[in-house]
Amino acid sequence: MVSTAQGTNKEAINIVQRMRELTVQGLSDTNSVLDKTNIQTELAALIAEVGKIGENSKFNGRDYHRTTMYSIQTGIDDGDQMHFHANYMDTSYLGNAFGNVSSFSRGSNATITLDNTAWAEGSHKIAQNDVILFSNIDAPNSQAGTDTYIVNSVTNNSDGSQTLTLSADLSANDADNILTGQGAIAFVAAELEYPPGGGYNVISSGGSKSLANIVFLTRRKQLRR
Repeated sequence: MVSTAQGTNKEAINIVQRMRELTVQGLSDTNSVLDKTNIQTELAALIAEVGKIGENSKFNGRDYHRTTMYSIQTGIDDGDQMHFHANYMDTSYLGNAFGNVSSFSRGSNATITLDNTAWAEGSHKIAQNDVILFSNIDAPNSQAGTDTYIVNSVTNNSDGSQTLTLSADLSANDADNILTGQGAIAFVAAELEYPPGGGYNVISSGGSKSLANIVFLTRRKQLRR
């Protein structure tokens, strides 16, 4: 199964590399509008192909890029197990902003402090108006929360971490189960934008940071990797 997963991972990496080449090419002002439209069309097809790899890759009937946690029995006792995760592959999740939860506090406007070593290399941090979810990597009991929270404000701390003030208190499940497990993370599920005419729009499929929403024809969703 690991060998099979490595093969599909390699295919996805090759596709993303091609997307990078197209994006660098497409952001040049020497291209015509038609050139850029054609590049965006190819990007959309490549994004869809990554989604198909994640959805359709199976081993013994299990879609290992969506059902990612596995336990291998290594002996006769209950504790004789090795736990591991395959790579989760979904275009709404890939490329998204996320951070590791280092601390949190409860209250009407809960706070979460996050860090991520990738941020130092220019990867996206979480921003105001992002809609976030929590999950953890706690084999064999990994869990994902079902409650979403709007980020009301963000404080960028001197040590490189971020402290987020949320729109509501944490649910009992998130506070007592998800965030207390091993490897708790927060990740962007959507992004809110506020048009001049009032109200707000939800940018679905993970927000503009996700692979699913790469559109370089408009500045709002421009790829900044």
